[in-house]
Amino acid sequence: MIWVPGSRELRVTGTEPETEAVRPLRAPGKQFERYTSAIRYLDSPALFENRPSYRLHGLAWTGGTGAMRFGLATYAT
Repeated sequence: MIWVPGSRELRVTGTEPETEAVRPLRAPGKQFERYTSAIRYLDSPALFENRPSYRLHGLAWTGGTGAMRFGLATYAT
């Protein structure tokens, strides 16, 4: 396992036009900016904390062995 320090820029943020069909309406004619925002306001779980989490940055697999690269991530942005 290889640790990747710092944070990398997200390629998918949840605000892309492709996500519009799955984002609920916040008000008539206006959708939530992100799906995680909708969850937070519409049906917040009992435990909804932005705790440390990890994101897989890469996986290399050759000859039956591999290496995984991880960095910090967040759930609710």
